[in-house]
Amino acid sequence: MYRTGDLVRRTPEGTIEYLGRADDQVKIRGYRIEPSEVADVLADDPSVARAAVVARPSPSGAVALYGYVVPAPGTVVDLDDVRARARDILPDYMVPSGLAVLESIPLTVNGKVDARALPEIVGADDVHVAPDTAEELLVEAAVADLLGLERISTTANFFESGGNSLIAMRLIARLHRD
Repeated sequence: MYRTGDLVRRTPEGTIEYLGRADDQVKIRGYRIEPSEVADVLADDPSVARAAVVARPSPSGAVALYGYVVPAPGTVVDLDDVRARARDILPDYMVPSGLAVLESIPLTVNGKVDARALPEIVGADDVHVAPDTAEELLVEAAVADLLGLERISTTANFFESGGNSLIAMRLIARLHRD
């Protein structure tokens, strides 16, 4: 039998119900990703002692990766450097949307990462830069609405804020309409 990693059950009526995954594999933008592989790349940074990556819904509702790193002894983690290094190694869809520094990675009694105990990552720590023109105001309102945010800085990175190619197409259609 071909093993897909999907957990299913057969109902008394004979239909198959999907229950989830037997592994941690997630699908983001149509690509199957193992968060542990992304965590390994983050942990390879010299300033990082340990890393964990989880998939969670972003403010827009799409599944996104979020990374947590523990500094190596005697170092300070520069999240911009960690993200840049990850971008050099990983394809864009595997680079975490948000990163955070923790003193330690919370673990379950079995020694696995306790994803529920990890704090939420709000997103980029950019200072909000308000729109200057009517056009920028229109774009900000449309982007924030599509990403499920109250507001978004004019300097924010669309993809790091939860955007993807499908939302970008919806944004273009909305801007052409308005």
